[in-house]
Amino acid sequence: MDVARFVAVFGMFCIHFGVPFAGGWPEVWLAQFFSGRSTALFTFLAGVSLALMTGRSTPPTGRALHDASRRVAVRAGALLALGLALAKATEATGFLLTVIIPFYG
Repeated sequence: MDVARFVAVFGMFCIHFGVPFAGGWPEVWLAQFFSGRSTALFTFLAGVSLALMTGRSTPPTGRALHDASRRVAVRAGALLALGLALAKATEATGFLLTVIIPFYG
């Protein structure tokens, strides 16, 4: 799962900032390869992480369900706050970057 997460984050990095270390045709190939795939993989892994965080294959009940719900709510709030702050920062600088983190929150 960590390797898949690395591939997703690396792909989004390549899409947003280009591939300065490649130059030439590898840059174009990497951008085309990761276009859309890295976001989909990142979204899929977010769901897998939620499943692992809230009980794996056995849905929680009772107190475990309450604790899992609280953990998910805290994580959602943190992602929302971080994403909104990042969106404001990029808006203030004029840097054109689509911030998707608030949608995960």
